[in-house]
Amino acid sequence: FCPDCKALTRCEQCALPLGVHSQSMVCHHCNKTFHMPLVCPICRGAHLITLGIGNAKLSTLLAQHFPDTTIARWDTDIKKEKGLGYAHADIIIGTQLLLHDLSETLVQPIDFGVIIATCLDDLTVHSGFRAYEQAWRTTQQLMNLAATTHAELFLQTFDGENPMIRQLLEDQSIFLPREIEVRKKLGYPPAISLITITEANADRRALDAHMATLRKNLEDINAITLPPIKVFGPLIPTPAFRHGKWRSAVAIKTNQIVPAPLLTFLQQLPDEFLIDRD
Repeated sequence: FCPDCKALTRCEQCALPLGVHSQSMVCHHCNKTFHMPLVCPICRGAHLITLGIGNAKLSTLLAQHFPDTTIARWDTDIKKEKGLGYAHADIIIGTQLLLHDLSETLVQPIDFGVIIATCLDDLTVHSGFRAYEQAWRTTQQLMNLAATTHAELFLQTFDGENPMIRQLLEDQSIFLPREIEVRKKLGYPPAISLITITEANADRRALDAHMATLRKNLEDINAITLPPIKVFGPLIPTPAFRHGKWRSAVAIKTNQIVPAPLLTFLQQLPDEFLIDRD
């Protein structure tokens, strides 16, 4: 993290923040390793710092302070090694998304003493009009997990007074109506219909050419569609590189569900295009 320009050092391929491991940095999405920079790649500032201590180190620290308790981690490594190895834990530690995963797989009531969800801030940095709603749902799932397992819940955040963080704790009767109003103002579903066309391709140049052609064809359709559609893109999803392929998308906004000329065009697209509505 650069205190000068507030930038996080990110994977040049996936655009996700990098984890620090000894004297190198690793992308936890694609596993690519990077050298530790001496200066910020954005502003060239020389005051880089690391943030966070990780679930493994946190569990070690807690064990030192509470030697008579049983402490369990719920993270990717533990999940791969042991499966559902969380029974009889006084304290359970995990990222918000992995604890959400735990709440989905919990088949019988378990009494936890404390549940600690780390890095709540990560929920609010994803792209997409549904990202904030999904962050709220995950937070609510964590709160439900704590309630059903009779546990005290700690949500770790770097910015606890940020309204974007505080609103994740709100009841649905408050959160959802406000989210609907935001969607109306910004022009997102359910106020309008949003169609995205995504392609994944190992050849980035071919992908760029395909999406440029797609954009032009959609603009030609727009010339004969009433009311007109709005075309955006090509857009780069996050992460841009996934499962060995680059991804790119074009988005369409329309006041109709799917106008007839557009529907005909979508039905004729090759199978490698993924079409999603709303």
